[in-house]
Amino acid sequence: MANQNNEIKVSGISLSLSGVNILDNVCAIFKAGKISAIIGPNGAGKSSLLNVITGVLKPSSGSVELRWAGTDYNLMELAPWQISRLCIARQFQDNKNFSNMSIWENVAVAAMFSNFSDSSRKTIVAWNNAESLISYVTSRLLPHSIHHRTKSVLNIVGIFNLRNKIAREVSVGTRKLLSLARILVQNPNFILLDEPVAGLSGYAFKKVMQAIKSYIDSQDAGVIMIEHNPKIITNHTDYIYYMEQGKIQIHGKTDKVLKNKDMWKKYIGL
Repeated sequence: MANQNNEIKVSGISLSLSGVNILDNVCAIFKAGKISAIIGPNGAGKSSLLNVITGVLKPSSGSVELRWAGTDYNLMELAPWQISRLCIARQFQDNKNFSNMSIWENVAVAAMFSNFSDSSRKTIVAWNNAESLISYVTSRLLPHSIHHRTKSVLNIVGIFNLRNKIAREVSVGTRKLLSLARILVQNPNFILLDEPVAGLSGYAFKKVMQAIKSYIDSQDAGVIMIEHNPKIITNHTDYIYYMEQGKIQIHGKTDKVLKNKDMWKKYIGL
């Protein structure tokens, strides 16, 4: 059972870019062991909120705090690589992987990266060079623990049988599963996802959600998910935050929010 005190707390976050208000006094609490969906029209501020949580964007006011295992962390004081070190992982919609590496190598690189010291992690991120990272990691003999984690996660997401395939040669659905595997192998406490099932077939769709739920159950992790798919929102989430014009207009447990007719009228025009 998840520790109910483990959470990410967003308080009074406001953000302006080039004079345009992007986020306006956003408040939310994302609990470990739960899937929280952030929904709303394009331009509502959903991705910007995730960028604030991960330290990519610095807001003009407000705070973001992580509470984990009885310790509080002020994420506003940390760089993105430091936030990553606290096991907050982000998956983007474009599924960035190392296209010239095999599926196995892609996941092993992510597993190795999660084991690096703070100084090594900061240095590698600063390189911003995929070839340097690949050379650095693949030149080293993989520890047994990395080998085991890589195999385990590839089995969880259902692509172990494709482990020797080059990433650029596999389907869009498989690349999305690979991207998720690279997140899960880092053992994150919170996973931030941007439309994780967009463009997937029914089989891959189920595999992604099964992998996410399996990970939550085994690790007591939390998921914050930007999502537009009504099936995901209805059947696979615990909380909903509906955003519009940079504000959270409606929020609560999924079953209660789904009964809010005004929200559905705004969101899907019913």
